[in-house]
Amino acid sequence: MKDVLDQVMVLGSSMVYLAKDSSEEVIKELEKRDLLSSAEGKKMAKDIKDNFQQRKDKLYGSVMDIARKVIDDLGIATKEDLKK
Repeated sequence: MKDVLDQVMVLGSSMVYLAKDSSEEVIKELEKRDLLSSAEGKKMAKDIKDNFQQRKDKLYGSVMDIARKVIDDLGIATKEDLKK
């Protein structure tokens, strides 16, 4: 089960980085064509990066919530259960 969750997180993170790289390329091209100033490009890149980070954090939270529910439904003992 942990392997599947790890793979989901890696896939999600990979998608975020690919999208980030693509957005940086678009911003550079817009700057090159003088459709965007350097300052505007930097702000846009930061906004996109922040947005992706928020989405990544939200995805991680959702995956963890689902994992906890599956663990509870299956009756699997957690580390906290074992410590008790």
